[in-house]
Amino acid sequence: GDAQAMQVWRRYREALESEAAGAAIAQQVARLSQQMEALDAWNLESEARGILTRLGINQFDVPMSRLSGGQRKRVGLAAALMNPADLLILDEP
Repeated sequence: GDAQAMQVWRRYREALESEAAGAAIAQQVARLSQQMEALDAWNLESEARGILTRLGINQFDVPMSRLSGGQRKRVGLAAALMNPADLLILDEP
């Protein structure tokens, strides 16, 4: 599902950003690329950025610890919106 796709996407990004080099990292990136393809996960980042932008979060490289309380809530809402659901129950306006 989408949670699995997000996990694979995170591992793929980590592998790409890794300082390691060589055949092992290349194989890992290739394997993760195949998983991304199988899970149709290539659009997750743009989808997440789109949702965050609509919620007023435009700086994507700011650590969560530096966001205001309201911004953190919007990031949490964006995470919830990334996972398709028939019903979302929210307890605050």
